[in-house]
Amino acid sequence: MRNQRQFKLILSSLLFFMMLFGGVQTVRAAGSGFTVAANLPSNQYNQAVSYFDVLMVPGAKQTFTVTVKNLENQSKTIKPRPIRGIRPMMVKKV
Repeated sequence: MRNQRQFKLILSSLLFFMMLFGGVQTVRAAGSGFTVAANLPSNQYNQAVSYFDVLMVPGAKQTFTVTVKNLENQSKTIKPRPIRGIRPMMVKKV
């Protein structure tokens, strides 16, 4: 029981430090045979995350790109789909 708690504590600490100091991460699903990494734009709000986190004015348009790497020796067809996220507007009170 004590060993299990120590293992969980060590694993949690390791994961915490990996997320804190990991920087940009490449995502790979088990068995997918490819990786995807976001090419973060210059207006990236939070440079510590590996997803797109940008501040834009309503109605603005921007092109986002990702790098896909095939890890196998066979062709793949990938259909990317964006997921829209909304951050609450930061309003400065006067």
